[in-house]
Amino acid sequence: MSAPRICVPGQRICHIENGTTAGNGTYQRNGFIYSSMAGYLKTNKTEDGQVLIEIKRDIEQNVVPSVDAVVTARVTNVNPRFCKCLILSVGKIGLSEPFRGQIRKEDVRATEKDKVEMYKSFRPGDIIVARVLSLGDAHSYLLTTAENELGVVMATSEAGANMDPISWCEMKCPKTLAIEHRKVAKVQPKYIHYAEDVTYPVDDTSGYGRRFDGIGGLSGGGATSVLLQNYPEQQRNEILDYLFKPNFGASLHLLKVEIGGDAQSTEGTEASHMHNSWDENYNRGYEWWLMKEAKKRNPNILLYGLPWAWPGWIGNGTRDPYTDIELPANYILKWILGAKKYHNLTIDFIGIWNEQAYDVKYIKLLRKVLDNNSLQHVRIVAADGGWGIVNDINNDSDLAKAIDFIGVHYPGTESVMSAIQTGKQLWSSEDYSTFNDNIGGGCWARLLNQNYVNGRFTGTISWNLIASYYDALPFARNGLMTANSPWSGNYVVNSPIWMSAHTTQFTLPGWKYLSHGSGVGKLKYGGSYVSLVSPDGKELTIVIETMSHDHSICVRPPLPAYTVAQQNITIKLGGSFAKITEVTAWYSQLKFDGKNDTFMQKVDIKVPNGLIHLRLDVDQVVTITTIKVGQKGSYPNPPPSKPFPVPYKEDFEAYEEVSHPNNFAQQVGVFEVRKSEDTQHRNILRQVVLHSPIHWCPNNLVFPINLIGNFNWTDISVSVDVQIGKENGTDGVFLAARVDKGGCQSFYANGVFFYIFPAAKMYSLTYDLSRTQLVAKGPISNIQDGWNNLELIVEGYQLRGSVNGQLTFEHTIDKAPLSGFIGMGTSSYGIADFDNLHIFDTNKSTVISYEEHIDETLYFVPRHKP
Repeated sequence: MSAPRICVPGQRICHIENGTTAGNGTYQRNGFIYSSMAGYLKTNKTEDGQVLIEIKRDIEQNVVPSVDAVVTARVTNVNPRFCKCLILSVGKIGLSEPFRGQIRKEDVRATEKDKVEMYKSFRPGDIIVARVLSLGDAHSYLLTTAENELGVVMATSEAGANMDPISWCEMKCPKTLAIEHRKVAKVQPKYIHYAEDVTYPVDDTSGYGRRFDGIGGLSGGGATSVLLQNYPEQQRNEILDYLFKPNFGASLHLLKVEIGGDAQSTEGTEASHMHNSWDENYNRGYEWWLMKEAKKRNPNILLYGLPWAWPGWIGNGTRDPYTDIELPANYILKWILGAKKYHNLTIDFIGIWNEQAYDVKYIKLLRKVLDNNSLQHVRIVAADGGWGIVNDINNDSDLAKAIDFIGVHYPGTESVMSAIQTGKQLWSSEDYSTFNDNIGGGCWARLLNQNYVNGRFTGTISWNLIASYYDALPFARNGLMTANSPWSGNYVVNSPIWMSAHTTQFTLPGWKYLSHGSGVGKLKYGGSYVSLVSPDGKELTIVIETMSHDHSICVRPPLPAYTVAQQNITIKLGGSFAKITEVTAWYSQLKFDGKNDTFMQKVDIKVPNGLIHLRLDVDQVVTITTIKVGQKGSYPNPPPSKPFPVPYKEDFEAYEEVSHPNNFAQQVGVFEVRKSEDTQHRNILRQVVLHSPIHWCPNNLVFPINLIGNFNWTDISVSVDVQIGKENGTDGVFLAARVDKGGCQSFYANGVFFYIFPAAKMYSLTYDLSRTQLVAKGPISNIQDGWNNLELIVEGYQLRGSVNGQLTFEHTIDKAPLSGFIGMGTSSYGIADFDNLHIFDTNKSTVISYEEHIDETLYFVPRHKP
């Protein structure tokens, strides 16, 4: 054995061999002996013949704890009033002989001292950082941990594993996922020293972990892709390539879509394939088109359908889709069969009801109905909400057989032991939901690794796939990329695309994770790593992330405090990977100064003796892989962004029947292009929903409204032809300007709303959609049977409204919003037709921006029926 004469802290001295033992000034880790302090190497023979490795100083430092000094100590005893400990170091100076310390109950934390429980704060064996309060008595120093940076820094779980801090009062065992209480220190990076190069084994000797099921994006929940189909063909194809083309961009493995239910479900309404029980049409909406485009680029992409809302007829007059469970089961069956018959799309997964009640009997029936129609390959994911379904699975063997995957939303990378014990694959079936700047990219990168490291989630799906809806609607830019300007052709490839690529371009569904501790885990100084192996065991991909707390915050749930620091690591390849001699590295460095290095390929790396040495910076993602494909796809810069064009005209003649016309964002109700019997109005836009759907939103939205244009419009002139349906017609229609809200808050939309009621020959002018803020009302002398033309002109604080070219009202605005969308719609569910929309900018006053911020958190309380 050879070793340096002078050693520094963290320096590797030698292998642990038979007859070798670590003594004072050293410690053991991963089969090696390391120096724990600076000094001279000493080797001596013990009485039993062992070689004792020690580090000695020629002159021992004569240091004793002083008041206010920060010390490191090991807890030795805990009782209800205080804990005892041994002080091992003062500041950075290790002690040759420990001093005794004591922490009283009242000195554990700074607040709610009367609620402190010593057994929930410390356990024997814990390593703590504390501050000296006083010299105490002759027996021990008095210490305190009543600061954020003080408390437990290292603890061993009951299973013998080093625990990870998950909050200021909890630590988690990485083996059992059991949570134990501690008074946890928030260790500051400046107090951490990185002399040691930490080694992490990547080895298949102990077997594999769970099967990897893929990374995906979600189109729906709702109308999140509404503007995408409108793009010019060149830019539309480029965008789709960034999302779905293998080895090019995000290269997604899964595409989840909303099964339209004729109801608002976040950004808008998606049309159902069955508005009524007697009605079927499989050309409505844009999800069919999107799924085909995804399949065109990647035939192996997996498809997943989930309802957010249901047409009203499903509930038989109630707000409950499970009143007659055969109705929703057959409704879903027809959607799956229609996908195959009319679009040649094979649906792989089906969900229950997004973030709403599930019904055990319905789930069992759905499985039976699928099997009876030769759809055994369609796997059920339940229940797209919280963890409540787990107890039912554990208590009902028939339900357990019916469900293939447990899907939960926004789990914060954490699962529950009872879910893991079911043996079923766990999916974070909706996650992310965060503004797609670099912090959003950091959020997504951290989730993709730590969803498995912490929670054993084998599939993660982003809400949403692409932010292709108006910015002023809720959750602006919460997609993997942004495409919300089809009239200009502009789009933006945001950082989450490249965070996805670090995993998706070098893995496929069906690969296997390695075991925790043998290729999966947390990094000592912050961050995480996962290792995945191809089914034949020949290919290996390792993904490492070091996302810092403040640069990876997701919109939900709250992220507990933690620290990350620059660090050196060594990956030691073992088992069947020991023979690997070369790998390729890809890296991204997220920056917050406007400059990024994302998905950059480094040169091939030689692997001598199975060792890969890496220097990791903060906010970095690194992929180490044996796969030789991979590409940072690129196209020439798209055209620059432009405002929504005015003047704007739409006569709906360019569309197929039941199409969704360009640039409209229906918020309540469904507006479809239909053929008219009137030769002067050949193609028209019709509101077709007759009864209130079973809503997903907490608000009961009852006034159909369709939006278009620029939220910043203030001075605007708009006109449209309108007609009430002769059968199943609504009683009134409206034209609106400066509409300030959409999404689930549509019921509370303010603006300028010009309603007419043809049968009553009356009009009303209101400042809100729900007509609670009446401005004026009166008769209309020139209203006609059939078609009527409405015109609304807004100039500064002046309003004018006309019917069939005759002035109906003039009014001064006193409290309406100062800007907003153009809107049109109906006073209730029922048929109404619209045609010849014209929008002009009056150019009479200065544009005024107006924006109101609303809490749009997706709240849900999972419920179920037995």
